[in-house]
Amino acid sequence: MDIISPQQILEGMLLISTSDFNHLPFILDGTHEVPIKSAFYFIATGRMPMIKSDLEEEKVCQTYDAFLNTLRSVIERIFTAAAAEQRREILAELRTHNLPHPEGTVAELAVKYDVSKSEIRRQKAAGTLAEFLECKRQQLSLDKQSLPL
Repeated sequence: MDIISPQQILEGMLLISTSDFNHLPFILDGTHEVPIKSAFYFIATGRMPMIKSDLEEEKVCQTYDAFLNTLRSVIERIFTAAAAEQRREILAELRTHNLPHPEGTVAELAVKYDVSKSEIRRQKAAGTLAEFLECKRQQLSLDKQSLPL
């Protein structure tokens, strides 16, 4: 027969109302079951539980199970929202890859800078098209300067 201490009830009250997420794994795996059930028993009956068998009352067990289910549901919604946000970011990034460059389309850039369309596409996919075009502009300006008049 294990006796419940007042400290366990206080610990349970703190765990129920905490915003410290470090405790969540231990709450969900049952490590803090006795203090939390002690707090629920006290809330439900207005009395301190004396022994662990007091914590097995139906109302206490139902409240504890509902508490755990609520925590699991909240955690699941957090991960679902994070995954949805990540998907939105990936889709937005992919959409930007399909936009034409401000200077023109792949075909126009290839003609303007005298490179193949595949090279333009490779540079765009690698995210280095702006640097590549700047380098080509510099080459073209040097070529124009070196031409005899």
